[in-house]
Amino acid sequence: MRPAQNGMRPASDNGNGEIEPCSVVEFPELTFTAPGVYEYILKETSIAGGGWTPDGAEFRVIITVIDDGNEQLVASVEYPDGSPEFTNTFTLIPARVVIGALKFAVGAPLQCGQFQFGLFDEDGNLVAATSNGTEPGAPVEVPPRPSP
Repeated sequence: MRPAQNGMRPASDNGNGEIEPCSVVEFPELTFTAPGVYEYILKETSIAGGGWTPDGAEFRVIITVIDDGNEQLVASVEYPDGSPEFTNTFTLIPARVVIGALKFAVGAPLQCGQFQFGLFDEDGNLVAATSNGTEPGAPVEVPPRPSP
């Protein structure tokens, strides 16, 4: 782990002011061969997926390169929009399952929709209902179980 640099606040730290290694976004060193003001936009280019939504923030980066008078160029970096920080959001992708069974009859033919079935939680509450030989109804969102 490394300490915060350039006055940037750690985006993800371990409580000791040290940046977690995977929180660091660092580009390769840029070499400038002429004085001037160079302006850039810093933004995340990740594509949403796997439950992740990337941050859409953009930050201006201004690099000023000057001749120090001793035959050396000196560069400084400015972040006019504040220290660049990106926060991605993770949302679990819901699990989907279809529960099914087979219904058999002895002595008479089955009629579609003749018999009803229920799916009950451990407290006896009806979660979903259907009947034999019919299309399932609309999806049912099951509420989260309380943690023990």
